[in-house]
Formats: sequence, structure tokens, C-alpha cells
Amino acid sequence: MSHDYLSLDWRNGPPPKEIIHRLEQVFTDVDDKTKSGTTLRTSQSTAKKAYSVVERDGHPIVMRHDNPSHRAYNGQVKFWSEAYTIAGSLVDMQAQEQMLKIRFIQYREVFPDTSMTLDQVKRILTDLALTIKVHPLALGVLAEDRGKFYLPDGVLVDATLISNIISRNKTNGSARFAKEKTFKHEQGVAATIPQLVGKLKVRIQNKRSVRAVIITEHANLSSLLMDDRFDINNCIVITLSGYPGYSTCEWIHMLSKDLLLQRLPWLMLTDHDFQGFHIFSKVKYGCRNSAWVSEISICPQLECIGPFKDDLTQSPALHRPDWEAQHRTDHPRKGDDAIAKAADEWETRCSRKIERKFTAASAADKSLHKSFQRTGWLKYEPVLEEELRIMLKQPSKFRVADLTQASTRYLQTFLETKIEEKSPAKTAKAATEVEVRVPARRSPIGEIFKQIPSQTQHSGSALSAKAAVEDNTSPEPKLTESQLEALLDDPLANMI
Repeated sequence: MSHDYLSLDWRNGPPPKEIIHRLEQVFTDVDDKTKSGTTLRTSQSTAKKAYSVVERDGHPIVMRHDNPSHRAYNGQVKFWSEAYTIAGSLVDMQAQEQMLKIRFIQYREVFPDTSMTLDQVKRILTDLALTIKVHPLALGVLAEDRGKFYLPDGVLVDATLISNIISRNKTNGSARFAKEKTFKHEQGVAATIPQLVGKLKVRIQNKRSVRAVIITEHANLSSLLMDDRFDINNCIVITLSGYPGYSTCEWIHMLSKDLLLQRLPWLMLTDHDFQGFHIFSKVKYGCRNSAWVSEISICPQLECIGPFKDDLTQSPALHRPDWEAQHRTDHPRKGDDAIAKAADEWETRCSRKIERKFTAASAADKSLHKSFQRTGWLKYEPVLEEELRIMLKQPSKFRVADLTQASTRYLQTFLETKIEEKSPAKTAKAATEVEVRVPARRSPIGEIFKQIPSQTQHSGSALSAKAAVEDNTSPEPKLTESQLEALLDDPLANMI
């Protein structure tokens, strides 16, 4: 059975008059005694049969069914009285074309007559937005978003920022409310992700290419990731500061679609726990709490690099050669046996400290794991599924910062290793070689071979290929596809 899905984009929002009309219609239906109730599209992730994992462009994402998930009856006076208060303020904001940045206690300036908490206000705002089928940001209320990003030297991002979404929608997308801004490298400084970005484009000014895009949930890791002592600063770094909001997810999505960044490794560095994997799934697949914006806020090529349990338990052994070299420098009079003994003692101490870092899964963790299974994204991540299974059975949760137990520099070493493993150059080098049979020709050279020899695999030119042909000693010669094309495209190839 086919389903219709709810997919909202604030860039295509209706004008303020239409939003006001839809809000008024909702409460007109509530007051109509001839009706049994008003249909409400609730934003709660617990809404039954409201979410599915579907394929979009070959990638699974979490989508919201475009169907009512809750019947709000006239008898629910408390809910509708609170919603009416919020809707009244929204109508005033639309009429006055006034935006509100809602964070912490500031929401009481617009909603002074309510005793609701900030979370309750946000939930009702989202419920009303879904009910009238508009993106929550189109209502003019901007929730706090703490995402930041860091650009390496030579990388520029040209972005179109929208100053007032209400006025823009009123004037049918007028450029008067759009501002062009270029973000660039600033030494040791991370920029805040803007909240309303119409579009963006990446430019690279120097020959030094970007190696990868690293996303981490912890803002306090940014100083380590941007340290100029390491080559890691040749990466774009995005910090989420916990669960990302609409703006951060959209920013990541637009960067991932840029042609200059599309083929790069997109790596997620997160805590080894249920919340960390949940954040990863939200960025890559979307989540039920915001499934109506999944199509404009996911990063399909994102890959979780951990760290996983083995990465932490093996960190002392992997860092041991560096520790021994430093210890030998600090104690030049020590012999090899003394150095080895000291290294054994150091490795044992580190392993004991690491074992104490592991914690067991809580009841909330188990509940979160069940939600993973209900949503369905976990089946696409077998490595994470196995890690979660282990976490449920034995204490194995830990934080990213625990990688520094072996050394404060080991986190950098870990990242360098992962980036090298995932780099396009590494992948190309490991490509499968293709055996190509070349027919013999009348030329004496053509008579002596039936296949191109293997020593031409890394020559990179047609001339070197022909030179190897003349001195053929390989019993099972092979040639990669790119080298075959170079050979056949060379006008001198006919001489063979």
C-alpha cells in the first residue's frame, strides 16, 4: 500500500495571511459544537503508526505519514486553552512580521499568560505547525541551535542568509530579506551555524584539498580537532553540542550535497553509548521527533567511526611504541629490557584505568534501544547493532574523552588513522585490478605477448606500458582500467 508522507520546507512556506487563516480555522473547528473534535497532527514520537523508514534516492530515511495521529476532542479544555494562547501570539507575530528567537526564559516575553515550561511551548508550537502543514520555522519562532563549524585555510562557504522568514514569505521570496555572507577560515575560531540559510556553495582557493568532514557531538573537542600542530586541521569540523536542531541538520545536509564535498569521507565521532548513536542516526537518517523535515536535513554519506569498545581497549597497545620512544629519550641510560619492563607496567596501568571507565546500560538506555528497533534504521548499521548488543549484556559504555587514557595525543592518532582509512586516495589504491587480454598483432612486438605485464600497474603512462611490453617476464600480466585507457588513447599505441 502506498503512503503519502509529510515533508515540509520553510523556504516554501505560505504567506502570513494564509498561516493566520489556517490557525483561525483550527480553532473555529474546536468551537464548532456540531463536530466531534478537531484533527491534530501531533509531533510526539510516540504517535502510533505515524513513522516509517522509506527509500529516498537509494537511501533509507525516517519519514512522517501525512495522516492524523491524534483526535483532540472538545473536552480537552486545558490543551486547547494553552494552544489558543500560543496561537494568538503567533497570529500577532505573523501580522507584525516579527521574528522571535526562543531560548530559555525569553519565551515568556511573547507568551506571558502561560504557566507552561519551555519544552511544552515548543511541543505545542510544533503540533500547531504540523496541523496547518507548515514548517515550524515558518511560524517565525527560532529555537536555540548551538551547532558550530570550523573551516580549514583556503575553504570558503558562500551562504544566503534569510533575515526574516515571515517578511520573505509575504513578498514571495523577495531578495530584500536575503543577505549574502562568506564564511572563511579563522585561526582557532569556530563559527556559529546560521539559522535560516537559503542556499550555500563551497569554494576551495588553494591546492591543498580538504581531507574529510568530521562531525562530533562535543563542542569541547573542537580545540583539539583544530590544533595546528596536527594535520587534522585540514578537515572541516562541525560540533553539535548534543542533539542538533533544525538549522544544524540543514547546514550539514546542504554541505553534504555540495559537489566539492560530496565524495569526501563524512565521519561521525561520538560517545560509545545509546545517546551518541541516537544523535548519529538523527543526522544520517532523521528521527521521529522531526521526521517531517528528513528530506532536507539528513547526511546520507555519514559514517560512524566510533570510537568502539575495541578502539579503547587496544589503545594502550597501539600507543605503546610512541610511549617507549619517549621513555627512551627521557631515560637514555636505560637498556632495552628496562624499557620493555616499564612499558609493560605502563600498559597494565592504562588497561586497568580503561576497565574502570566502562558503565552498564540503564533502563533509559534499554528504552532508547527499543525505539531504535521500532524506527528501523538500526538494520542498516550492523556494526552499531553489534556494539549496542554488547552494551546491553555487559558494561561497555564510555565517552570519547576516555581515548586520552593512553595519551592526550591518542585521540588525534585515532582520527588520523580513520581519515587515512576512509580517504578517496586510499580507496582508489585498493581498487581491484582488472585483467585485460590484448590480441596479438603482426608486429614482432605483438607476437611476443598475449597480456599486458603487471609491472605497468603503477606506471601511469602509455609509454611505460609499451616499454614493459618489450621486456615481458611476468607469467600473469595484468593492467588496471585507467592504464588500459591511457594505452589505448595514446596515438603511438598503434605502433605496437
